[in-house]
Amino acid sequence: MSQQEFRTITKRSQELIARSEQVDVEFKESLAGLKNQTLVAFANSVTGGTILIGVREIQLEDGRQRGEVVGVEVSDNAKLQIVNRASSCIPPVELEVIIENTDDKPFFRIEIPSGKYKPYCTGGGRYAIRGNARTNVLMPNQLLNIFMESESQQFFQRFQQVTRELETHLTALAEKVAALENRVDESSTLAQIEAKLDQILTAGGNRKSGSSQST
Repeated sequence: MSQQEFRTITKRSQELIARSEQVDVEFKESLAGLKNQTLVAFANSVTGGTILIGVREIQLEDGRQRGEVVGVEVSDNAKLQIVNRASSCIPPVELEVIIENTDDKPFFRIEIPSGKYKPYCTGGGRYAIRGNARTNVLMPNQLLNIFMESESQQFFQRFQQVTRELETHLTALAEKVAALENRVDESSTLAQIEAKLDQILTAGGNRKSGSSQST
């Protein structure tokens, strides 16, 4: 988990606040509204999401909804509470805590990526996932699907690693075989040269012997 702090409001937060609560974003007026179940819901989702603490949802005259910054305490103790809640989930939820400020109203932006070790649950064993701009309880069939998908991904990752290691070993073996073949070729060539020399020497000796007999 990393922490950042901005003295202004970032473009990302401006875009999120201009929207209503959706599958990938949720507003909380205070830290008390942040529940562990919300953290695991984002971690279990495909896209992850963002929680803005110190922002409430309001309705405009035209009926549209958007966020409004109300501010929240951003002390070290408040940040520690967020970290502790994430750490108490099973497995711990990874997140990034960012502090932003607008009109002297600081607020938290919590970025939660889609988890690597799904499914996640609260310390009390409650499973949840984001859907239709809200946190929903995971049904048994959904939980099974997430578990099977996670296991498949881990198997695929392990398979890729083993394949890479096997390719490395095969490459090294091929290099050794090629080197051995080169030595064999060199030995064969040397043997051929030696045989040819023997033939020449033998032929030369035969000619000398014939000349001596004629004399």
